[in-house]
Amino acid sequence: GIDKSTASRILATFARHDMAYKEPGTQKYRLSAGPLLFSYRVASVNEIIGLAHPILGELAAETGETAHLCAMQRGRIYMLDQVKSSRNRYMKDAALPGMREPFHSSAVGKVILAYMEPEEAVGILKSSRLDIFTDKTISDADTLLGQFVEIRKRGYAVDDEEYSPGVVCVAVPVFDRYGRVFHSIGISGDDGSMRSAAFRERMLPALIRAGKKLTKKYTGSSASG
Repeated sequence: GIDKSTASRILATFARHDMAYKEPGTQKYRLSAGPLLFSYRVASVNEIIGLAHPILGELAAETGETAHLCAMQRGRIYMLDQVKSSRNRYMKDAALPGMREPFHSSAVGKVILAYMEPEEAVGILKSSRLDIFTDKTISDADTLLGQFVEIRKRGYAVDDEEYSPGVVCVAVPVFDRYGRVFHSIGISGDDGSMRSAAFRERMLPALIRAGKKLTKKYTGSSASG
């Protein structure tokens, strides 16, 4: 559905990046090994999804809330996987797998920043737009940096309706074999359930256990690989 010159430019770009090659005899383009290598790299980077998915399933079943895995890639937070509980299977979500999450107003983003080197976290906050999503969104970098200290002390981050009205999220870090944090696990639910006694007695301990369990699996997998 595009003209020949446009197609030629696109294919020439693919060829420069080893995604396609031109046969000398026929002058026709064909796929090269590049896409295969690209898919292998993606699978390798996201091996944590396979490790995390059953843990997310257990966490959603135990807490009755939506469980999700997020990652920092290229200076942004992305949701990699999500498992809903039977209770909130039909609830509308603020974010879905593949979507970006804000650093400053999501628990999954704040917990990753909190475990970064302070200079790196400052750089990201200072260079990012701290958009306001609700009347509870924190858009001041210095306030967020102070909050990061508390997050590290208690081991988890909270988004108290800072991204979506009526939705509270809590997240814990997932460490790699070098002690760095590029991933987080979180649970989200309505403000009533996430402020209940059941949250303090059952949900939060379950979330912390899930984070430690995934860290153990991920560091073991990385070490063996």
